[in-house]
Amino acid sequence: EVLALPASEHPPSTLGNPTGTGVCFRSFVTTNAPPYGFNSPLLHNPVLTAARVSHVDRFALARARGGPCTLRVTVLDRRGPRALLGLPALRSALRARAAAAGVRLAYRVVAFEGAPLCAQAAVMQTSDVVISAHGAGNTNYIFLRPRSVALEVFPFGYRAGPFDGFARALSLDYAEFYAAPQTRVFRECARRTKVAPETVAEWDAAVAAAARAPSGGHGLRLEDGRYSTTARVCARMQELAFDVEAVAATAVERGALQCAK
Repeated sequence: EVLALPASEHPPSTLGNPTGTGVCFRSFVTTNAPPYGFNSPLLHNPVLTAARVSHVDRFALARARGGPCTLRVTVLDRRGPRALLGLPALRSALRARAAAAGVRLAYRVVAFEGAPLCAQAAVMQTSDVVISAHGAGNTNYIFLRPRSVALEVFPFGYRAGPFDGFARALSLDYAEFYAAPQTRVFRECARRTKVAPETVAEWDAAVAAAARAPSGGHGLRLEDGRYSTTARVCARMQELAFDVEAVAATAVERGALQCAK
């Protein structure tokens, strides 16, 4: 299922609620270091209450009703840089693993660009597993229920917060994955933006190391402050060709475990 959300009828600073009125964010404060300023009172603030955002464990609700567990997997899609590639293969892998685990699967792909914030919140509230690229859209983790599974995919050579910190503070089951390198994209961007030749050489060495290492390890962290901003931007320009089998396995295994608890 590809879910089309309506275009926003509200300014970016408001949250349209079901009564047709808007609720303004007076402020939203975080920090640049773990645990990124989150604490439990944030989850009970008037904005989330007005938007009817629940932080009750959905798995617990399903068990209380006594029905079979349906694992609701949402993929947050995006266009251009850091787009997730291979989504048809991911869907097939999820279906196969869910069938093998005896778990019912509900799968959808959602794009949040231009959608009302209340619609975005509703999608997250009804998701058990969220698979997404690294990016600002993962701020929507705040709308996930506790123990939901959050799987974040990073571009090659780049790994940054703060969404792992969000996940810990929100009691989510978090895991990260790394995409294969897109050397042509990185090199073209590096040429245009005049990334230092030494950085490009480090990139090439990391790509070679990842090809040799069974785990794909390479040690390149372009988010590190010793690299230029343009190098980080070029890393983030890659599309994300990730290991769909590994992501599907983690999604179903962790989701099925939550169903069983």
